[in-house]
Amino acid sequence: METVNIINNVLDKTGIGKIQPSQSIVDRALSFDVKDLDTLDSRDLTKFIVGLAQYLIYMVLEINKLRIQKITLERELEIDVAVFVAKNKLTKATKAEKRALAIGSSPELTKKDEKLQEFVIEFKLLEGIDKYLEFYSNGLKKELKRREAEVNLKTN
Repeated sequence: METVNIINNVLDKTGIGKIQPSQSIVDRALSFDVKDLDTLDSRDLTKFIVGLAQYLIYMVLEINKLRIQKITLERELEIDVAVFVAKNKLTKATKAEKRALAIGSSPELTKKDEKLQEFVIEFKLLEGIDKYLEFYSNGLKKELKRREAEVNLKTN
């Protein structure tokens, strides 16, 4: 079964692929000025928390899809390089030299290698962002709990 079909099948079975965070809420949550936290309505704060949680799930899912695509592309490239090496009977070069020669000799392999480098850049860019989003969301939750505790003190 093709990788994309497997991914779609899993997403359909679990329902996780249906998560579509509200981009406007996520944008507002990520861009609001922390100095305005005290003036932010609790309902908006709750929306930010839920929106960020949905966004976090969505983002982790997208990162995992990229990871799967990268692994698939790495395997394809590895096989293509092995075929090139066998076809051209390259025996005296190192593994790295054989790979470089194969990729340099084929526009198709060059494209795959470039795409693989794009994945590397994307992963570096997104590395650990999920933890920071979770940390940010937890900070908003603490503010909401602080407000609830303050209201409870006033009513008791």
